[in-house]
Amino acid sequence: MSTIKNLTLIAMIAMAMMTSCKDKNAKPADNQDIPGQIVQPGSINPQSVAGRLEQATSAVAAQTAVPWAGNIDPVCSMKIDRDAEDTLQYQGKMYGFCSESCKESFQENPQKWVTSK
Repeated sequence: MSTIKNLTLIAMIAMAMMTSCKDKNAKPADNQDIPGQIVQPGSINPQSVAGRLEQATSAVAAQTAVPWAGNIDPVCSMKIDRDAEDTLQYQGKMYGFCSESCKESFQENPQKWVTSK
């Protein structure tokens, strides 16, 4: 009889343990990283990662922003947008150029173009 009681007691303890334990493979609701956790392929929420990457990039850009020198190419005086492809940083300012050739002229002697305008 004591063997049946022992088996019953063991079965009840096992059932209690199985129902009370949380799922060890459960992931946080928003897929936030847990220190030391190995992330399995396909388990990352791309939107969450993209949002965190954008925040980090914006923070770095804000800390390293270089003032824009103006909307005029210093070499040919052509109007330039801030999203110009040809840019160059000089004396703490970002200069935009209408072309690679204007940028190269500026690089050869930047002081000439900065003081002449």
